[in-house]
Amino acid sequence: MERFGLPKRPGELTQHSIRVAGEIPTRYWEFDDTHGVNRTSFKPVLRAGSILVVKRAALAGLGIARLPESLVCTELDNGTLIPVLGRFPLEGNERTIWMLYPANRHMSTILKTFTDLLYHVRVVTEA
Repeated sequence: MERFGLPKRPGELTQHSIRVAGEIPTRYWEFDDTHGVNRTSFKPVLRAGSILVVKRAALAGLGIARLPESLVCTELDNGTLIPVLGRFPLEGNERTIWMLYPANRHMSTILKTFTDLLYHVRVVTEA
């Protein structure tokens, strides 16, 4: 931020140090603007396996990170972290949950209930 200033448009993210959780070598974020969805690609300078590591990097002033608001609400409230590009809403903010279980075995009642619950939550949040 000291070097390039606060980004004013999503395309300016390519000048900044981006921190992400995950192992994919290149990334993109999609923003909604007056012209529709704008995809901004970047190569992260830190790919961590833990979102908490990404949060610590952001708190240390090491770059921009996309973090769940619930994880950083205290830091946003006290000004330790600041939101960036607030007038460009992020697309795809929903979370995907993958469940793996052996298909060749009988599904227990508790697993069946849990998968039904997750399916219902997904449908409700998309409505």
